[in-house]
This record gives sequence, structure tokens and C-alpha cells, in this order.
Amino acid sequence: MKTADIRESFLSFFEAKGATRVPSASLVPEDPSLLLTVAGMVPFKPVFLGVKSVPYVRAVSAQKCVRTNDIDIIGTTGRHLSFFEMLGNFSFGDYFKREAITWAWEYSTDVLNLDPVRLWASVFTDDDEAAELWVACTGIPAERVVRLGEEDNFWAAGPTGPCGPCSELYYDRGEEWGCGEDCQVGCDCDRFVEYWNLVFMQFDRAEDGTMTPLEKQSIDTGLGLERMAAILQDVRSNYDIDLMQDIMALAAAISGRTYGADEQDDIALRIITDHARAVAFLIADGVLPSNEGRGYVLRRLLRRAVRYGRLLDIERPFMIEMVDKVIDIMGDAYPELRQHRDLIAGIVGAEEERFAATLRTGLGYLDRALAELGKNKELPGTIAFELHDTYGFPIDLTVEIAAEHNVTVDLAGFDAAMVEQKERARAGTKDASWDMAESTTDTSVDDACPYRARNHTATHLLHQVLRDELGSHATQAGSEVTPEKLRFDFVHFEALTTEQLRRIELLVNEKIAENIAVETDTMSLEAAREKGAMALFGEKYEEVVRVVCVGTLDDAFSKELCGGTHVGHTSEIGSFRIVKESSVGASLRRIEAVTGLEAYRWSVEREDKLAARTDELVAEIKDMKSRLKQVKSSPSGFVEKIIEGDMFEVDGYRVAVPHIKRVREVEELKVFWDNLRAKGLDAVVLITKHPDEEKTIYLAAGTDKAVAAGFDAAALVRDINDTLGGRGGGKPTMAQGGADDTAHIDAAIAHVRKTLGA
Repeated sequence: MKTADIRESFLSFFEAKGATRVPSASLVPEDPSLLLTVAGMVPFKPVFLGVKSVPYVRAVSAQKCVRTNDIDIIGTTGRHLSFFEMLGNFSFGDYFKREAITWAWEYSTDVLNLDPVRLWASVFTDDDEAAELWVACTGIPAERVVRLGEEDNFWAAGPTGPCGPCSELYYDRGEEWGCGEDCQVGCDCDRFVEYWNLVFMQFDRAEDGTMTPLEKQSIDTGLGLERMAAILQDVRSNYDIDLMQDIMALAAAISGRTYGADEQDDIALRIITDHARAVAFLIADGVLPSNEGRGYVLRRLLRRAVRYGRLLDIERPFMIEMVDKVIDIMGDAYPELRQHRDLIAGIVGAEEERFAATLRTGLGYLDRALAELGKNKELPGTIAFELHDTYGFPIDLTVEIAAEHNVTVDLAGFDAAMVEQKERARAGTKDASWDMAESTTDTSVDDACPYRARNHTATHLLHQVLRDELGSHATQAGSEVTPEKLRFDFVHFEALTTEQLRRIELLVNEKIAENIAVETDTMSLEAAREKGAMALFGEKYEEVVRVVCVGTLDDAFSKELCGGTHVGHTSEIGSFRIVKESSVGASLRRIEAVTGLEAYRWSVEREDKLAARTDELVAEIKDMKSRLKQVKSSPSGFVEKIIEGDMFEVDGYRVAVPHIKRVREVEELKVFWDNLRAKGLDAVVLITKHPDEEKTIYLAAGTDKAVAAGFDAAALVRDINDTLGGRGGGKPTMAQGGADDTAHIDAAIAHVRKTLGA
């Protein structure tokens, strides 16, 4: 059976048993204690705990899951996956052990056609009821029902609360898959494969360990889809099943390697294949790359795949192709993949490009550090921190690469360096204000403030325009509306151009001018989705939702699930002006805007500032022209005085290093150089103090003749930078710089003269 056929057969089988087919929940769980959805029962945990009700007592699902607790060994074995699908059937106080056992056997033998002789079952040590039911309901011999301890066959939601014994189904793949004569159920080898776990939730455990029978006993089961496919397709590992091989074939083609020819290549190909699936599904569920939480899980998976691509000599970006293949293969079962194809490709492309630069610089530094260790088999924490701080190299990648060279990393030293840096950062910013401290999500509704509503409705218009102009990936990632302004964060991979911003602003204002009615309606979440209402990434919605439409429900410009207050018609917004566009993270942009009278006030203030600045620039230009005119018309004796007093011969060329007084701009120094060159001078180094500001400016310049004889303007400017603590640079023929130090100009002049050999 194909993997997709197994998935559908499971769902259909339990639907026929009266279960409601429930779509996979997001990989971002509602449970705040969990980082990611790691099992099929996670979405139903509130139901099992009795804190949430559902309109059914039986359910069946194919749940997407991500686990990365064993990420370091993913790819090195055939069993471990970061992304996998868990098939599950559930009972919420309805059927119990007898039905769960009977149907598990029936599905295994009648639908999957597994040989009953190869099937084994395990039960909890003292679960006599389950052991008897296996024999009575399925006919399995009692000797093939084994008893295992709490580690294998007891489940609990936590130290207290619902819990109960488990019963597992195993498939015997035969002696050739085993580890020896003593091989048996529970062994870590590949002979007895556990493929289905039935959890019998029948007790409520108290703090003292006492277990009281639950009033409503429930069933939670999990069958690993990839593991089941490996059994049915008679292949050695999860990576050899049809679904995985279809994806891996692309990785092999891109790298020019053949799966099965070399073990190290195989590990890399398995990692790329597995991680491509996890990356695509995480982004489709609204997870974006970051340096913490689930965003860091995504970033680490993506970067790990890219690095293993480099080990296969794939130098070009390739992960976009990989996730696109995942979408093609799995998009029918999980439509969110196709819905967010552009978003997935954009984020993967931007992140891969960013990490490629990190790899180019960081790998060279790490390779040199490892080569210089000698007999020492521990990489100093200071080097690991330098990789992290200077090159953006994640510590886990450093640890992984070091391990490949049989080298450990001084993590205590790394942590100490990290703490020291954070303390320096706090000391340096303790008096600084930070406008990003505001909330990025508006959860308040103020019915008494019409100016807010205006801004709220404007965010809906802006959201739709962004999606129309930039693509469907440009979805909301956070917002704030106040009476004065609005702030809107959205997914995008690059800064918007001036032309794009002006068009977005124009389109929003056009919708305002059209005086479109804003309507609201309340309906079920399912009905709202069918009507095309937009649900926001990462948001959790109740079964009954409110839909806000700019237009009618059946013909709306914008249609979003929203509980906030809004204007009655778009014309009430008045006008819309974008005041700022910026980056707020990887693949995240922010637009700040104002509406109504605030838009008018902002425009007037901006015009006043522009007018004042224009006047300043005109005055500066007039002053500069006047001063340049004075410099150009300086008496020839002034130039000759410089040549006579400050000029000296150096290796066949004439150079002057004078202290010029009261010059405001480097452009004036260039005029001096033009005059001096016209008098036959070959090179100069001009250093001057600005008359109005506490700063020094300097210029070094030379003719081709001087440069050929060894003069280097850029090198001299670097020397001055070191002396004065300034910045600047250029070419051998001309370089310039500036510094805040005005007390050491004479020292700088003396140093340059000495360097040149005066």
C-alpha cells in the first residue's frame, strides 16, 4: 500500500465505526506548556482533561507532529524523524478496551492484511483485563501477549490527573531483522516493530499516588504512519517508503549522489529529506525563523539541512526546490501547504541565503580552530562564542561539527562569555529608550473611541492591499491600533520600494473614497472558512466566530475573522498615510500609518520640516559656494607658501603635509589639492579642524607618478584613523576620513611626515 492509501484507509475505517474525521491540528499547539504538537492526542488533551467539550464522542485523525529532542541522531538511523504523521482513533467516555483492541486487530489484519501469526501485543504488568481481552477478542495466543513495565506500557498526562495502562501492537519482521537468539518484544533491534499504542485512560492519579477510576474512561491511540508504511512496503527504514523516496530522489538528483552507495552521503540525504518536510509544515502553520522557541527549531532544522547539502557539495541554494517537492507530494492531504506555497518558498529562500553567508565565513574560522587544537580535544568556549557573536554561527552547529572531529566544546566557557556580553549590553543601554517594548498584538477594544476603530478598519484594508500587491504570503503577524496611529506587522522577505509604498497607500485611499459599507456577521468557524474569511496565523478561534467584511459577506473587498470595533463605512476613515516601513525580524516587515486628522497633521508637519530643511540646505549651499570661491581665488603666494614651508622630496616625488586651518568640508580640501597639483606638487596629506564643530577632517591624495613611486593615500588615512580614532578610507590615489579628536592633529601630522620619511 502507498503511504497515502494507508492514511486514507485508517481514516475511513474508523469513520465507519462512528468516529468523526477531524482534520490535523496546527503544529503550534493551544497548550502553552508545549512548544510543538508532538503527538496525535495533543489537540485532544483539553477534552481528555474535561476542560473543553466537542460535539462528538469518537474521533479519528491523521495528525502532523514535530519532535526534535533527538535531532542529533535524525538521519543516522532509519527510524528517527523530526516530522511524522500520527494516525489516531479516540474515545471520549464512549467505547473502551474491548472495542479499541478488537478494532485495532481488525484494521491490522482485515484492512492492512498483516499476517496474524506475526502480530504480538504487550500490556501493562498488572493489566489482566487487557491481556484477557486480547486473547478473547482476537484469538491471538496467550504466549504472544507480553507484559511490560511502566516505562513502556503506562501513560500519564503528568504527575497527577488522567492516566492509565497502555497496550501496544508489534509486528515480527522475522529472524533476519533481529539481533540474536534472545531477541524478543521490547528489544531495541528491528525485528519486533511497535507500530500502534493503545492508551486506556481509566484512572485519576492524586498527589499521593492514589489512583481512582475515572467516571468516564477514554481511549487514545497512536499509529505511526511512516513506520506502518515501512512494514507494509517491506523496506528497512522509514526513509525507504514511497513518500520519503519521492522527496529524497530530488535531493539525490541535486547533489549528484546515489542513495545507498555511501553511508555518509545517505545520512546527509536522509537529513535533507526529513528536515525539508518539517520546514515546509512549520512555516505553513505560521512558524517563522527566529532565535528562540519554535522559531529557533525551524531555523535550526533549515540550517542543518543546508549544511548537510554543503557536505554533498551542493553550493547553490536548493531548499526551495526541496520544500516545493514536499508541497507537491503532500499538498493533497494537507491543503495548507499549497495555500502557503509562496510564503514557504520566500522564507526558505531568504533564510538559506542568510545562512549561506554565515557558513562561508564561520566554517573557515572553525576549521582553522579545530586544526590548531593539536592533542587538546576540547574547543575553548571563547572560540565557540566568537563564532556565535561575530559570525552568527549557532552553538548547536558548532557542537555538531566539533563532534564530527571527535572534539567536545567548552559549553561552560561559552555560557560565561554569553553572560558577560549580556551584562555589557545592559550596561550600555540602561538609559536608552526602546519603542519596541510595546505589544505587537492589539487585544483591547474601546467602543468609546472612534479614532481607534478608524485605524482598526484601516488595518483590514491595508492587509488586503498588501496581499493583493505583494502576494498571499503577506499575512498579518501582529498589529496595534491606538487613537493616534496604527502599526501593522506582516510577512515579507525584503524592504518595500518607494513605488510600492506609494501604490499601497493609493489603493487604501481609493477604498476609503469608495465609501464601502463595513458589515459584521456571526457564524460557525467552519462556515466562515467556507465563505473565504481570513484567519490569522497562530490565532486560536472558538467554534463561533465574528466575521468583519469591507463589503457584503458574498462580495467583500476584505473579509477577516475579528472581534474588534470598526467604522460603519470606509469613508469615515478620512485618509490614510504611511509614515514608516521597517524590518522587525527575519522575513517580517512593519508599516506604521496614520488616518483622518492625524494623517493631515502628519502631512503638514512633514511639509513644514521639509521647508525648514530646504531653507537650511540653500543657506549651506550659498555658504559653501562662497567659501569655495574664496579658496579658488586665494593668492598664488598662499599655495607657494605651503609648498615652500611644508613640502619635501620622497623617492622621486614631491609631497606636502601642511596643517590647513578653518576648513568645513573635505570638498574644500580637494580644491586645495587641485591648486597644489597645478603648481607641480605630486602628493599631499591635508589635516584640518572644523571651525564650528569639534571634529577633524583629512584628505590624502597623489598623482599616478607618486603612487607608482610608493605613495598610498588609503594606507596613510588608515594611519591617521589609528592616531585620532577616526574612520575613513579610499584608494591609493585619494582617500579621506574624519575623527572627533581635535587635540592630536599636530601629532597626526608629525606621524605622517615621519612615515613618509621627512
